[in-house]
Amino acid sequence: MKMVTGGYNLSTVNFDISEEIPEFSIEYAEAQEDLSTILLLLNQPLDTDQVIDSSHFGVFVNSEEVSISDIEISEENPQVIYISLDDEYNFLDDISVSFYQESELESIFSEFLIPFSQFPVYNNVSERIIIPGLVEAEDYIYQEGLSTEETTDINGGLNIGYTDAGDFADYLVLVTETGNYDINFRAASENQSGSILLQLIDGSNIQNLTQISLPITGGWQTWETVSATTSLSEGSYKLRLKVIQSGFNLNWIEFDFNGNSMGLDDNEMKGLRLFPNPAIEILTIYSELTKSSLKEIITEMAGKEYSLLKKKLAEVLISEITPVGKEIEKLLGDKSHLLKILEKGREKANIIAEENLKNIREKVGLI
Repeated sequence: MKMVTGGYNLSTVNFDISEEIPEFSIEYAEAQEDLSTILLLLNQPLDTDQVIDSSHFGVFVNSEEVSISDIEISEENPQVIYISLDDEYNFLDDISVSFYQESELESIFSEFLIPFSQFPVYNNVSERIIIPGLVEAEDYIYQEGLSTEETTDINGGLNIGYTDAGDFADYLVLVTETGNYDINFRAASENQSGSILLQLIDGSNIQNLTQISLPITGGWQTWETVSATTSLSEGSYKLRLKVIQSGFNLNWIEFDFNGNSMGLDDNEMKGLRLFPNPAIEILTIYSELTKSSLKEIITEMAGKEYSLLKKKLAEVLISEITPVGKEIEKLLGDKSHLLKILEKGREKANIIAEENLKNIREKVGLI
């Protein structure tokens, strides 16, 4: 038995004989961690001798169809189809898949796959820290040689420290804007000037972003901010923080977009500040209530204070809850109407209860 997806416990598997073969259909679809492959799970094994025509499938990312580069039946499990895409998706994207052609894909039971439209793809790929934004030093996915401790810096939290040359930390990031960036490092050091190398990793490609010397601040919790500049391209990456020279603590790294792809003039740009991470829970709630995609919201909020997003969410929640509150107030103000509703409910409940009691009496022989 091979598990296609994880996240559950399995106790037993029962095989029951069925006289009918179910209709050949899709059961499940999932986005893969490589950010460019969709897994489709079917309820019957495919005949592996057939060739799949990719033009009969459609994959949609945020309601826009994307290009398919390849499609194949899994060699290990003929119930699985892998669809490879030309471009990457990310953890924020809404993904769906369609199959258009009747009498096209055949199972080993000589059944044809039923066409389907906009079937939802489960997108559970790893969350990434959004750039432009704030990378908290302790939010790494992997590290070697580093430790964390509580910080007395503004907003508290943890910082990384006990650094030695060669130590490093990796972060999953999503760059949403191509352009030039200011990188701000929040560092502290009692008596040594440390040094950091930032790298952006995309598979086997490694880009050195910047190497910066950190100041002696006079204390392990005496914090200063130093800055550098770099250029980033939109996409999903691994960000690596590498210690070149030891002897410092680091609280966070902030990436500020200093291009102007939003079409704002210089005066408008000066008043904007990127909201920090993590904010995915609030983004998701706001997306559901406003029926906007996560990418649309991020584009709208890029450069603005995190508090503005929370304020907008509060306004939406109030607008949703207010009509409900007014209806409750109306019902409470009209007690006679409320009593009528309760009476009707009681009558329905009695009818259902009496019918159930009658069935029970018949089964136990009381009738």
